[in-house]
Formats: sequence, structure tokens, C-alpha cells
Amino acid sequence: QPLSTMAIATIALGILTVLIGEWRVRRTGEPYPWSWNLIPLGYGAFGWLLSLPEWSATSGLYPIAVALIAMGVGRRQPQWMPVTLLGLAALSFGSFELLLYPLLKAQGRQAGDGFVALGALGLGFAIIEYPLERGGARLLNLAPNILRIYGQIHWGLASVLLAIALSLPLSTTGESLWGLEMLLLGGYALLQGKRQAPWIYLGLIEIFAALGETLYVHIPSSQLLPWAAAIASGVALGLYSLPWQRWGWPKSPFLHVALAVPLLVAMFTAPAINTSTLLLTGGFYGWMAFVSQATRLSYVGLALTNVAALRLLSELHLTSQVWGVSLVGLSLLFVAQIDPALRSPSRREIRHL
Repeated sequence: QPLSTMAIATIALGILTVLIGEWRVRRTGEPYPWSWNLIPLGYGAFGWLLSLPEWSATSGLYPIAVALIAMGVGRRQPQWMPVTLLGLAALSFGSFELLLYPLLKAQGRQAGDGFVALGALGLGFAIIEYPLERGGARLLNLAPNILRIYGQIHWGLASVLLAIALSLPLSTTGESLWGLEMLLLGGYALLQGKRQAPWIYLGLIEIFAALGETLYVHIPSSQLLPWAAAIASGVALGLYSLPWQRWGWPKSPFLHVALAVPLLVAMFTAPAINTSTLLLTGGFYGWMAFVSQATRLSYVGLALTNVAALRLLSELHLTSQVWGVSLVGLSLLFVAQIDPALRSPSRREIRHL
């Protein structure tokens, strides 16, 4: 208790000296002397040190208060910008400390729920930064891209925390919150993708992860896994069809993800995938090859269709080798007929061979 009282009083002196310094400069118009910058920082740092031996539910308030002092001092002059950055770091540290204390003291909770809660705090920092980027940068005398990076760091931290949470036991509520948070993280990344295209891939990965986890939680795996690739094909088709360029995004990242996801899902669910899903997913790649004029993309659909045909032959007990050889022969005829490299007159002999 005595240390806490001294810490509060010392940090309060630091805040008071910041306010007095602001009032003095506005009144006199004189520049800030070094002492008026160092004194509040000294009070804040000493008060935080006094608070360290006594960890409690309010311990996180001390670094937050020190962060206010640091940002108040750092915004005064450009050369003090590192102090502002330290203040932003202290603000995040204090906020996570405030949440971490009750999580560690809680009894009977699933371990993953704590990481979901911490991830929500990181997500909150990332979301709040986005609309306040320009105004906050002017207030703190920072370039807007610095606050943008600050938000992106919290996005990355929240993504890592949710990835850890998924490997731990989660309650029913925790699973629902996990999907919602991952969806919002994906949305944040998509917004960043309007500036830098690689963010679009990260955002779509998180959105597909949120969708997959939500379906996995609410649909029994025995029903979900056989149809997962077909569901992914439907989502990918919608993803390809939306007018992303009109909305301000480049089209190519969405096309690349739309083409990759159904095949990846089919590979991961191969032991459980059914014949209908193989045909639907193969049809998706055939359609995409047609509308995007990427002829060789149809070979993915051809391969999936051949696997489906082999399954059907097995189910019908048609195990003669002639059936398998016929599939290979028909596939080769298909390739010879449509492959761009074989359609030119100079490749006529190779095509006939």
C-alpha cells in the first residue's frame, strides 16, 4: 500500500508537470526547455518502478498513465518522437496487463478462452487505429504511416493469439468469439489491401479460416468434410464474381485465392471427400478455365474428374484395366485437342503422336 500510494503520487506529479509545461508555453510562446521534458518523464518512470513490486488488478493503470506522460512530452518536438513511440508501447503493455490479471485469476475457464480475450484486445487496438489514423497522427505529431504500423502490429499480435487459442481447448462461447474475431481481422487486412495488395491474401486466409472454423463447430465433421471442397468451390466462385475493382481493390489476388482454396481443401479432406464433391470441384475448375480463358486450368478439373470416375468404376465393380487405360487415353485426347502449345501447325506431329 505505501508503495502504491507513492507511485500514484509520483505519476500524478508527472502528469501535472506536463500540463503546467503546456500552459506555460501557450502563455509565453517560448520553446520547451529540456528540463520541462525530462522532469515529467523522470516522475513517470520512477512512479512505474515503485508500482512494480505490487501486482494487482489495477497495475496496468500505471504504464497507461506513464504512456500519457510520454506521449504528452513526445508530441512537443519532432526530435522527441521516440518518446511518443515508447508511450504507445506502454499504452499497449498496460492495457494487456489490465486484462491479463483477471484472466490468470479466473478459475474453471478453458485455456483457449484467455487467448481469445487477449486477441480481442489486440483487434480493438487495430480497429480503433484505422479511423483515428490521421487525427491521431496530428495530435501526437507523428506521420500517419507510424500509427498505421502500430495498428498492423496489433493485428499481427491478435492473429498469433487466435492461432494459439485454436490449438487449446475452447468453450462454446470462445469458439463463436474466435470465429467473429478472425472474421474482423480478415476484414481489417482487406482494408489494408487497398494500399498494399499482399494484405489481401492475408485477409482472405483469415476470412476462410473463420468460415471453416464456424462450419466445423456447427456441422458434424462426418457431414462437413465430404462436402467441404464443394462448399469452398461455391465460396470461391462468389469471391471471383464480386466487382472488387469497382470497390477499389485489385482483382488478381482474389482470383488467385479463389483458384487455390478449393484444390487445397480437396487435398486436405481427401480421405473423406465424396464423388459428388470431386465432380463439383472439377466442374468449378473447368468453368474457371472457360471464363478466365486459362486453358490449362481445366487440367485440374480433368484430374479431379478422373479421380471421381475411378471411384465410380470401383463402386460399380468395373475393375478391368481397360477402364483405367481408357480414362488415360481420353485425358490425353482432351489435352491434345485444347493445349495451346499443341494447337499451332508446327506442333501438329506431336499432337497426333
